[in-house]
Amino acid sequence: MAGSSQVRAEDMRAVLTTVGECLEQWDDPKAWMHHLLTQSSALAGTDLASLILATPHPDPLQMTWRDREVIGLDDDVAKRSFHDVGTRDIPDMPGADIIGRDILASGASTRRLEELGGLDLFHSTVSYENVHAATGMCDYVACFRMLPQIGMMAVATTSKTNTRRAISARGVAVTRLLWDEMQPLIGTRLATLDQPSRHGLSPRLVQTLDALLDGLSEKHAAARLGISPTTIHQYVGTLYRHFGVESRAELMSYFIKRQPVRPQ
Repeated sequence: MAGSSQVRAEDMRAVLTTVGECLEQWDDPKAWMHHLLTQSSALAGTDLASLILATPHPDPLQMTWRDREVIGLDDDVAKRSFHDVGTRDIPDMPGADIIGRDILASGASTRRLEELGGLDLFHSTVSYENVHAATGMCDYVACFRMLPQIGMMAVATTSKTNTRRAISARGVAVTRLLWDEMQPLIGTRLATLDQPSRHGLSPRLVQTLDALLDGLSEKHAAARLGISPTTIHQYVGTLYRHFGVESRAELMSYFIKRQPVRPQ
């Protein structure tokens, strides 16, 4: 693996710990994505990280952007700029041809800004003006990973802002290792927003789900939550529809099959 000599034993342990912590939150996409980005930024020594899951297309303008998460943006204008990013911002991305060749060759690309044309070229792009200028981004590592298991692509960046210090070679290598570990898990062991998950459930429905997963009957779940058996029965029906199941056994089976084990 390129750059593997920069990875230390403690880096590998930290990466596996991060993966395990994400897997513990497998059925809450927003939670595991946020945790992944927080830890990715810490491991790389950066202060901004983002993740977008997209439906790939030979024509970048036809790509469909799906799940999005970002950490490190405190300014509301910068947050809106990130969440407004779209296919219009892809064609002039520095080094798009390099990234494309990487993906065609191996389904993955991890490149730092200096490999993709450098800071001056980045500052001249429409994507910088539309999205990144508000963040003061001055160096980044871009990770692209094809996710054939769900027909999507992960587009992740970890970035330094408002500083003259570049991301270290070790930071790049650890970022590459982390995404190599994450690539096969997204959509198979880690739910996306397109898959049945806790995302979108009301607090009461989450509490009802937890009660069922704890093995409580509807009667005992109602007692735990302090609501009527009729209401809990309605909640259970809502959960069945949400997860596409018809019985408690199917619901339990879904969670047993999806419940991940912690990496060793």
